Amino acid sequence: MAPHPNILLLVSDDHRGDAIAALGEPLLRTPHWDALIARGVCFTRNRHQGGNSGAVCVPTRAALHSGRGVHRCTIDQFRRGDLEATSTLRPDSPTLGQTFGAAGYDTFMTGKWHNDIPSLNRSSSDGRGILSHQDAQVGRILDALGRTGQLDRTIVVYTGDHGLAIGRHGLMGKQNLYEPSVRVPLVLAGPGLPEGLRHGALTHTIDVYPTLCELAGIQAPDTVEGISLTPLFDGRADSVRDLAFCAYCFFHRMATDGRWKLIRSYRDGNEGTDRVQLFDLEGDPDELRDQARDPNQRDVMRSLAAGLTEWMKAGDDPLADVPVLAS
Repeated sequence: MAPHPNILLLVSDDHRGDAIAALGEPLLRTPHWDALIARGVCFTRNRHQGGNSGAVCVPTRAALHSGRGVHRCTIDQFRRGDLEATSTLRPDSPTLGQTFGAAGYDTFMTGKWHNDIPSLNRSSSDGRGILSHQDAQVGRILDALGRTGQLDRTIVVYTGDHGLAIGRHGLMGKQNLYEPSVRVPLVLAGPGLPEGLRHGALTHTIDVYPTLCELAGIQAPDTVEGISLTPLFDGRADSVRDLAFCAYCFFHRMATDGRWKLIRSYRDGNEGTDRVQLFDLEGDPDELRDQARDPNQRDVMRSLAAGLTEWMKAGDDPLADVPVLAS
């Protein structure tokens, strides 16, 4: 790989982890995402870490650009009664752009304000059209890199900030911890990366920061809490973490080992519910059969609860002192 590869980081809004034709969605036409996956590495169990705001996109993008966990990447302002909250990136978190800029890269950000895009009625045809339109714009960018001779020396990363329920579990948005809302695509392609690799390791979007630093030969800041995924590219490791986690406001926390998934729900004043759910993502990928009361799964529950508690305490979670399971 060239000593100083270009880096192109593409981040989309509301893109569910399964909403790409190459990942098994037969109703979609996404030739450019499909081609990117074919020539790169696709992490099929990638999740964001959530946020302390109903606008989950803000803290999840802050986590991506800072490489820090959900409770340490932002300055959050709450009014707990009606959950009005805002999130801004902490000033003591060097961003991905700042780190690469200090290493000599020319960096810039650009984007399209989503309110400029025609509104959707959330029908299946509208959703398919928007995804195909966005795929086409990704294709235009990649075609421009090819025409200018830059594609072969550019590491392209595609990911999303969060998914959308769009009817699953009777929900429409991103303010929950079921799989359609927490799983997002993560694809890396470019010089020095394997082609056509689908990897099932548990990953988080905060891992993008240290991964790009390592690929470019740049030291990641000490504030970065993500884990570089480079050992997964060449088989040096099968995984980089045993559990993945997610949080939403004062209402939900989640832990999964890839197969089993525990969701802890909390009450906040008159809102929310005090409940624990357990799902088998292999046998019940739609998360319809709660097995939390199955006595045969007590050991699984305790293991996931212990891991979730450890993550919450290590990450300065304001709910860390509330037991995950009843004693």
